[in-house]
Amino acid sequence: MKKLELNPDIDWIIDGLRNGELGELYLDIQTGEVILISNDDDDETSDLDPQELMSNEPYLKIPNFCDSIRDLKKFIDSIQDVKLRSQVTEAFYQKSKGGFKRVKAIVGNDWDNFEYLQIASRFKSWLKSQEIEIIDER
Repeated sequence: MKKLELNPDIDWIIDGLRNGELGELYLDIQTGEVILISNDDDDETSDLDPQELMSNEPYLKIPNFCDSIRDLKKFIDSIQDVKLRSQVTEAFYQKSKGGFKRVKAIVGNDWDNFEYLQIASRFKSWLKSQEIEIIDER
């Protein structure tokens, strides 16, 4: 298994995956460097061609591991307090838009932390499937 130190760190990568509308992430499997190919035409990274990166041996496109709906359902199921679980469920399933905002208003950062851990777990599993091990991770 190849050992890599990610640059930037895993927090930056997870934030990039959570904000996928910013662009695509590519991992250099030789150096551990992660490159963001921006969706913004004015961004300096727009000079990099995703097709070129994909055909270049050391780069792997990092899949988008966000699955917010599934993760939120899992989060709701994990709430031990029956009253709180009911409030969160009702907030999310109201017919109007803004379910995630309503949930966050009730549970604060608990949802963000849960979602982060879910994405990080899927990312680490993907790395393992690519026979890559992270070193110097906190």
